[in-house]
This record gives sequence, C-alpha cells and structure tokens, in this order.
Amino acid sequence: MFKHILLAYDASEPADNAFEYARLFGRKFGAKIDVISVVHRPLIGDGLKANPARK
Repeated sequence: MFKHILLAYDASEPADNAFEYARLFGRKFGAKIDVISVVHRPLIGDGLKANPARK
C-alpha cells in the first residue's frame, strides 16, 4: 500500500507521535521513510538583543 513515507520532524511532541506512526506504517508496509528536519530560525528583530560589546 505505502512504498514511501515523507515525514517532517521538528522535535515537538506531535512530531514524535507522527514519527512513531511513520515507523509502524513503514515496518507494516515495507515502506522507505525519509525525514525532513524542520528548524525554527528567528527573524532579525524577533526578540533578539544586540550585543553591546560588538561594534
């Protein structure tokens, strides 16, 4: 039924749950699993403070 599973992973609890489902589906159907790691990178000015020692 499934030959390939693509999983977006961001280390959150829902992503951990999705990972377990993907692992189980992959094992059951002999599917290949590819994982894309998703990382939040703050935008400039998104709560960052300037380093006063840097000129």
